[in-house]
Amino acid sequence: MKKIIIGLFTIGLLTAATAESTSLINYQGKLIYKDIRPEGRSITGSANFSLKIFDAKTGGKQIYQETIGQIAINDSNYSFNFGENGKSVSTSIEDIGYGDGQNQIFNYTVKNKPILGGIKISGGGYTWTQSGSSDVSKFAVAADNNNGTIAVIYLTKAPEAGQRISISYDHYSEGIRG
Repeated sequence: MKKIIIGLFTIGLLTAATAESTSLINYQGKLIYKDIRPEGRSITGSANFSLKIFDAKTGGKQIYQETIGQIAINDSNYSFNFGENGKSVSTSIEDIGYGDGQNQIFNYTVKNKPILGGIKISGGGYTWTQSGSSDVSKFAVAADNNNGTIAVIYLTKAPEAGQRISISYDHYSEGIRG
């Protein structure tokens, strides 16, 4: 009897050791119609789900999105896993160029398109964000979020030799980032 118990225990340990772990997140919920009765009416069928996660309850920045697809709803209850096929919002920093004392216009295309927002361009003593320039009379930027093209224009004076001009911006990356 002791050998049988040890054998079953060993099989259990081996099974647990070889089981796949998952990094997916399970989400469960309940949908009800409140159109006829105050307590609601249950739903059975299916629906397409998508998920967006923000960093604040209201007015926050989107940090993740995933299209879940068709999910079964049984007596108003549903459940799905997410985290593998979505897109996280990441921030990248890239060099647009370096001043040479003469060039006043710098054109650049970012590596990760589309740009979601959070654009900040700095260099030569000036900064620019989507809310405006640190000095509109001396520094301007044109940015196309869809194709990722950036034009940085020093209106009165070129940045000195060796001055770094850089951009930081938000874009999607695959999966949930930890």
